[in-house]
Amino acid sequence: MRWDLAAIGAYQRQGLTCWLITSPPVRVLRHLMLQIMRHILHHVIMSVSRTPVPLTDQDRELLEAIRTPGSAENMAIQHLAGQTLGPDTSTAAALHTLVDVARKAVLEEVMVTGYAALAAAQDNEDRAFRRAARRRTAEVATD
Repeated sequence: MRWDLAAIGAYQRQGLTCWLITSPPVRVLRHLMLQIMRHILHHVIMSVSRTPVPLTDQDRELLEAIRTPGSAENMAIQHLAGQTLGPDTSTAAALHTLVDVARKAVLEEVMVTGYAALAAAQDNEDRAFRRAARRRTAEVATD
């Protein structure tokens, strides 16, 4: 396998495209992180829109449960979102928190899929290249 920037695949999930390239692993990780950061910045900074969302009875029950202090759902949302919701939290804010948690889960799944594809694409030539690069680094460090 050659170490050029030829694309080996793209994954489209919720508007996020991560190109996996056959370049050294550091470049791949840097590229993936930049794509994720661009995606997050686009959605956080660009705009906020209010959209009517149809809610079922189950949805309303969950929204109530995540705003009830001490409930299992409230504790789970605290762990996943890193913020505390209470009875005074608006329905819109609670719904936004759920969407944020779901978005993070989708991005994580995209990264896992991308890393798995990258690992599957590695061959003996790639491993030999990494070993040689580590040897060169060790040789330079000892000089």
